[in-house]
Amino acid sequence: MFDRIDDPNYLQARLEAFITHWHGWRKSWFGISPEKIQQTRLPQPLAWLYGFAGEWHGRYYWDTLLGNQDCLIKFEDLMIRDGKLVFISENQGIWQVGTDSAGDDPPVWTCIDDGTWQPLDTSLTRFLVTFVLHETVFGCQHLASAQDVISELAEAGLHVSPLWLNHPYPVVLDGEASRPLTFHVANGKYLVMDNRWCATNEESPWLAIPSLFKREDHREPRGFDSYEPIPDHIQVPSIIKRSHLKNAIRLHKSEAEYHHGRCQLYRKMLNDMSGENAG
Repeated sequence: MFDRIDDPNYLQARLEAFITHWHGWRKSWFGISPEKIQQTRLPQPLAWLYGFAGEWHGRYYWDTLLGNQDCLIKFEDLMIRDGKLVFISENQGIWQVGTDSAGDDPPVWTCIDDGTWQPLDTSLTRFLVTFVLHETVFGCQHLASAQDVISELAEAGLHVSPLWLNHPYPVVLDGEASRPLTFHVANGKYLVMDNRWCATNEESPWLAIPSLFKREDHREPRGFDSYEPIPDHIQVPSIIKRSHLKNAIRLHKSEAEYHHGRCQLYRKMLNDMSGENAG
């Protein structure tokens, strides 16, 4: 699916197809508006990602689609630090990922604990593929782990195919700043990372693969609408409720701006048609 690793346009198109396959049909307001993106300075791959999924909400109270484990920094919170545009942060703030402020497909760097920037990947687009796959694993409804996931899936009668092999991702381990991540997919429904993690949105996967998925490990759906306040019966800290409300405001605002823009465009088209008929 991601075979042409040196073709940024191809990888972006395949990422769009992958995100839609795993997360459902994209609404037009799930991305940052073109008007906002055009008024700032971004490298092309980031402009594409924010425009496609910058406001796509996730499965938890406070996150977005690309903020399940590590986090794509919100469009309004992007910053320059030591000459690099910081766009991803580790979930505890231990490391960050940065890139150039412009360019067709610039390199990416990582820094640990506010240290110096270290090279991570020569292609921002390739790194975004790795990041999206990583966040998809941790954003699926069901997540399991084992020492040899691929063998478990094969023994259950599933077909396992390589998807994205040995691409760098930040890590704090034995003095290293990165490690390669590898992804496989089984029957088009189970996403495997590093032969250790297996994620799926299939219903009751413990029935199909009882050796890997356990009913007691099932993560219950969030049980509320991302566009509405968190119900009172769901006990979460007030900071999470406030964050969720801010996200709901953004969702409603983005949707309203989109529909307002459509109304203006269609009204102009209608007026133009009326002028043609009058002529």
